[in-house]
Amino acid sequence: GVAAGINHVQLDFGDAIVEDPSDIILANGNIGSTSFDLDAGLRYSWKGLLEIGIAAPHVLESIAVIQSKGSEDEFTYDLSRHFSAYAGYDFWIKKDWLIAPSAMVRWLPYNTNISYDGTVKFGYKEIVWASFTWRAETGPVAGIGFKVADKFMFGYAYDFTLNGIDGNPGAPWSNEIMIGFNLDGFKKRIKRLEDDMAGMKQDSELMYERMDSLESELNSKMDSLGREVDGVKTDVSDLKDAQDKDLLRLQEEIDKLNKEIEDVNSRMIDTNMLKGMLQQITPYKNEDGSVGMTQSDLESGYYVVIESFRSVENAWKGVEIWKEKGRDGIIVYDSERKWFYVYSTKYDSFKPAVKEMRKTRKKDVPDAWVHKYRIDAEDLKK
Repeated sequence: GVAAGINHVQLDFGDAIVEDPSDIILANGNIGSTSFDLDAGLRYSWKGLLEIGIAAPHVLESIAVIQSKGSEDEFTYDLSRHFSAYAGYDFWIKKDWLIAPSAMVRWLPYNTNISYDGTVKFGYKEIVWASFTWRAETGPVAGIGFKVADKFMFGYAYDFTLNGIDGNPGAPWSNEIMIGFNLDGFKKRIKRLEDDMAGMKQDSELMYERMDSLESELNSKMDSLGREVDGVKTDVSDLKDAQDKDLLRLQEEIDKLNKEIEDVNSRMIDTNMLKGMLQQITPYKNEDGSVGMTQSDLESGYYVVIESFRSVENAWKGVEIWKEKGRDGIIVYDSERKWFYVYSTKYDSFKPAVKEMRKTRKKDVPDAWVHKYRIDAEDLKK
């Protein structure tokens, strides 16, 4: 984790006790400066019981510079980088009461002095706690705290400072108040997930037991059924031989009839298709002698076009191909655009034509379209 902060240093010379009241520095009155601060640390936890951590406060080693008024004198407040290491273990008694001893050591890279702390924390269900700390250089610290609704934390600590800055007793004591808000609901979520997984595991084991039982029952029934089938196969074998002979004779008769039908079909003309083409198409002859179609005698309506060609020969080939695919096509010639359209269906109104077009696109003609021919204004309004 990291922690960012702001430090503000204030010097009030009006409260200073000095040997020379005429010193010009006292004219500064109340002056101050602000600097930024950054801490960093690493923590390792094992089973929620053992904790080991290292930290480096004042990583930036920021300096608050206070400029004297009316002179070039400066006052500096240095935040020196130092390091600390921490280790602690939680002992739970009957899952409710906690005794947590811990120790911390601090040292400066450019100073041989090393300070030690020892702490014992007593708690109940992580709801309320009290602690006692002994610092090797300054003396004892006592603290209490409690948690509200598993989110808010409040704490208070009192530092019984026995040695001041100059090493003399009687230095001011200090108070510390802590207010925290916990955004981490992962522990409860993980506990719920673990409970859900345990339930799922139990259900899975029951399901596998049930599956094994059903598999055993199924195998028993399959064995019994297999014996019955073997008995039936013997009886069916004789009957099958007789049926095979009858089927072979019937197949020969069917093949003979199909041959006769093919011979008849090869000599027949699809009169219905020819009649429809004569009704819808008016033949004409071009100057070069080629035969085409015109729209002049075509009924008004909406025609679902499945293909279009520039030459009538290709149009007729298209009709034959669509006939092989099971779709009848009729040719009409657009004299204005000079295209031969092969259409499959004609409708008197627009909606069913569009519906058929969409159905045709989905089935086998992805680029089918609707050709409007001689549609009056009243029909267009509809």
